Amino acid sequence: MKLHRQKLIRVSAGWLFALLALLVFSASSPAQTNTGGGRWLLVFDAASTMKNRLPATEAAVKHFFSTRADGQLETGDSVGVWVFDREINARFPTFTWMPEQAAESVSNLVAFLHRQPYQTESQIKILQTPLNRIVADSQRLTVVLFTDGQGAIFGTPYDLGINQTFRDGRGERKKFRQPFIVILRSQLGKFIGCTVNFPPGNLNLPAFPPPPEPPRPATPPAPVVIAPSPAPVASLVIVGTHVSTNANDLAEKSVAAPAQPLPLVETNPPSAPTNQPSVKAEVKPVLPPTNNIQPIAASSAATGQSGWLIYVAIGLLALALVAAVVLRARRPESSLITTSMEDDSRKP
Repeated sequence: MKLHRQKLIRVSAGWLFALLALLVFSASSPAQTNTGGGRWLLVFDAASTMKNRLPATEAAVKHFFSTRADGQLETGDSVGVWVFDREINARFPTFTWMPEQAAESVSNLVAFLHRQPYQTESQIKILQTPLNRIVADSQRLTVVLFTDGQGAIFGTPYDLGINQTFRDGRGERKKFRQPFIVILRSQLGKFIGCTVNFPPGNLNLPAFPPPPEPPRPATPPAPVVIAPSPAPVASLVIVGTHVSTNANDLAEKSVAAPAQPLPLVETNPPSAPTNQPSVKAEVKPVLPPTNNIQPIAASSAATGQSGWLIYVAIGLLALALVAAVVLRARRPESSLITTSMEDDSRKP
């Protein structure tokens, strides 16, 4: 019983581990994104003149998908189909382009084109309103128009050029039973390019411009810098008919020469004469220093008196010291016995 329980636990743990690994793998696998043109619209003219051009149209369609529109049709792009004569037939279902389903998608589209009546004249102008509407609702759209070029296109920025090309190549296209292929591209609701192609040659697709950059966060305004006040400019001086703003030029030309020489003015007049004799500065030679001590002359009477008093005091102090030494030498010395007897307290 215990072994059976352990085996059950191991099996359950294995299944749980496998389930967790599957969840992790599913979460980490990148999602399929559409980085190509995004939306494609194939428009086919079903006029009676297009019936004898149906083989050439079929060949052009197969070439378009086999080359994946010159490498620009990517996995995940949506492909819509319109057929028009006097009205628009949009009954063919829009499909998502997948390489593994390419053969089936192309076969169904070719069969749909062969079922069209091709009995009346077409009116290409009926495409203007719905085409402009789908352009306005698309981030990126590529329109591929297969037509005989009998009608005139309206509603695009390239109407004049397209219609002129139709008139110039209409006879040649009819002779070789080939259609015109007009490719229009739009981005962010506006047409951005157009080409008119002549099968069985390769198609020329206008390039999409790079997508606009996302808006950047608002930056704070730059600090206000107060410019320093300009340096003073010399005043305008007009002398005669010459106008100048040069400071040196103004200084030279604004001072007029005097008619008569100016009197000489002495800024340091001589002083009044006096009876005092002039005093000459006496320069004494500076003697080299020696080791002999030179007597210092008294600078004044008070300084001399103070010096003599100091000398007298020193002399008296010296005499007092000599007298004390002499008196000390003349005093009779007493013996130790005499001194002890004098200090005996029992002496009457």
